[in-house]
Amino acid sequence: FHGISQLLGEIVPLVNELDRNSSFLKNSYQSIIIPEMLGHGSDAERVHAKQAYPTPIDIVNDVDEFMQSFFGQEEGTAHCCDVIGVSMGGAVAYHLKVRQQQRMETNQVTIDRLVLVAPALEPFREADFEKDFESGKKKHFAFENRQEVKVFLRDLSTKKRTKKDPVPKVLLQAILKLRQRSIPHPNYYHSVMTHLQKEFGKSPELSLETNLLENADKQHLLVIFPEEDFICSYEKGKAFFGEGDHFVSIPKCGHMFFSDGKPVLFHIVPMIADFLGTQC
Repeated sequence: FHGISQLLGEIVPLVNELDRNSSFLKNSYQSIIIPEMLGHGSDAERVHAKQAYPTPIDIVNDVDEFMQSFFGQEEGTAHCCDVIGVSMGGAVAYHLKVRQQQRMETNQVTIDRLVLVAPALEPFREADFEKDFESGKKKHFAFENRQEVKVFLRDLSTKKRTKKDPVPKVLLQAILKLRQRSIPHPNYYHSVMTHLQKEFGKSPELSLETNLLENADKQHLLVIFPEEDFICSYEKGKAFFGEGDHFVSIPKCGHMFFSDGKPVLFHIVPMIADFLGTQC
């Protein structure tokens, strides 16, 4: 499950890298599915035209309905799947796992093993990030020019970077052009995020005070959390999920990038491959 503003093309390389590091993907899974979240990709034009931005519960419901429908095509057959969720996708995956635990008898598909990468769950979103976002101090997820892309990528990195701007200008320009081609308006994802922020906490189902997977089999859970993430609090995440083999921290790393600009997704491939591959 991808994060907010991510394109499917940004997740496919992770799947390819997982398969390159281990043959377990093709050998162990009948299908590999990357669902497109509400308000993203092909759905962006519709949402922008109607100004009907999705709420967090809308996104969870949509993915849930898709999964139950996709796997429920064979009547009377129960299916099992493993899920990797990144950032917002991690939050969606977590809530789906909780929901499925509460309705075991009616699930067409059940999540078995769950991998959460920097999950953007409500209890540990950073207050400073939300404050800057709400005040307009930083135009997160806005892509009108190269400078805004630079600021966006900085916020996905660490506060203490080995380079002030580790992302080359040519890459910034490439990202800017790609985003501008894929969204109906430069501020589109800023508007999506603004709406999600306002709607967080309004759904009782998504309001968390304690870890609702506390009693789940920890051998079927892997949480990967960057230590210098200033979108989601590492300390709060660690307290929420508890210490143990299921919780892995990544030093000198922000929400999606290391201090030197290297992406976290490719760094974590071996640990995800090991977690899923050795338990198949």
